[in-house]
Amino acid sequence: MLRRLELRGATVKVLSRDKDVMLSLLDELGCDHLCISRARKGYLGTLFELLVREWRTFIAVLRFRPTLVLSAHSVAITHVAWLMRIPCIVHEDTEFATLQQRLFLPFASKIVTTTSYYKDWGPANCALTRWNPLHTFTHLSSSLILLSSRNMASRLRSRMWCFG
Repeated sequence: MLRRLELRGATVKVLSRDKDVMLSLLDELGCDHLCISRARKGYLGTLFELLVREWRTFIAVLRFRPTLVLSAHSVAITHVAWLMRIPCIVHEDTEFATLQQRLFLPFASKIVTTTSYYKDWGPANCALTRWNPLHTFTHLSSSLILLSSRNMASRLRSRMWCFG
């Protein structure tokens, strides 16, 4: 997906999260990325890491000024996009992370699922009937992708974010 967007003229940057093997995967794929937070243990550690991630995401969005956000179930980027009035399209593929979903899905402009997904998120829900190319990236990445483009503006707007 990233390579296709680059071929269409997008400049791609990734903000990543140090969790499990994420940084190793991004390095292996040759993705230039900046780690904005590190996964912590316990409830307080997780809360602290979320606050750090939200703040650093906010700073990055302020610097880049995207016009559209694409997210793969991320709390931080959906909050930041909502605060800055940037449309946010979320690709949701898990029905079991109910607390996380309550924290971010109300802030999404559109929620993209597959037809095999059982939950209905109301008017914002958009079910895809075929395989979604974002799906592969969702499993590879807990990362934020910055896209800047001049010639993609007519189709996808001039700048986008993805947060997986």
